[in-house]
Amino acid sequence: MEEKQTALYEVTQVMKQAKERRMYERYQALYLHLKGKSVKEIAEILNRSKETVNSYIRAYEIGGLAGLQMKVFSGVPTRLTKEQQEQLKQTIVDSVPRVCKIYCVSSLQTVAMERVVKR
Repeated sequence: MEEKQTALYEVTQVMKQAKERRMYERYQALYLHLKGKSVKEIAEILNRSKETVNSYIRAYEIGGLAGLQMKVFSGVPTRLTKEQQEQLKQTIVDSVPRVCKIYCVSSLQTVAMERVVKR
């Protein structure tokens, strides 16, 4: 029983410190689980599937609170070479939007888009 109280305390503390909504939700699922809610109840409360809730619980059981951390995915590799990326960037920066078939509502949007590309 004391072990469960310790776990509840730890989860409560990390919930208070969570900056990302998704991490808060994972901690909340675990908190509700430790409080005795069923997976079905937790899924309904969080508007998630039972499988998702189960994955959170399993991750905690295997790796503790650290197991709940989101994995970093590298994403799909780029299809453009560095040279092609640079050429595209220059085309966007140097061209009038109509030439690139980019239609902005105002010139302010064009300037903002150029600033983003230059970064």
